Amino acid sequence: MIANMQLLWAVADDYTVKAVKPFVSAETFRYIYPARSLVDAGAMLVGSSDWPVSTDDPLAAMRHAMTRRVAADAPSLEPAERIDLPVILAAYTRNAAFALGAEREIGTLEPEKVADIAVLNRALILPHDDLERLAVERTLSHGKLTYIRD
Repeated sequence: MIANMQLLWAVADDYTVKAVKPFVSAETFRYIYPARSLVDAGAMLVGSSDWPVSTDDPLAAMRHAMTRRVAADAPSLEPAERIDLPVILAAYTRNAAFALGAEREIGTLEPEKVADIAVLNRALILPHDDLERLAVERTLSHGKLTYIRD
């Protein structure tokens, strides 16, 4: 099973807490955006975006998937459903390529594949609370520089 999820929404924001939680059972709410449960059950998690309705920034969605909160000082939405870094990186790379049927061309850095690369301002090996400070410094697509941060 492929679970294509937009985990940008997996946070305890006003909509989720005020417009959803009061109208569903505690058991149902426990499984809101059940990313960890799906992965633990053997599903392939694929990261996605609702752009242009929301952001096209995968780092924001990845941060929410890992922390389940909008900011370091905000409450977490069902912390048992948090996803760790290797799982969410795979969701936005090789798993997404597989879901598109394009795993032979994209999704991992290997010879003969298209190398679309994002260079970040710091290493991904950092505490979850520091994820908010991650930024894309430059991107390369098909071997060509396509973006440089000012």
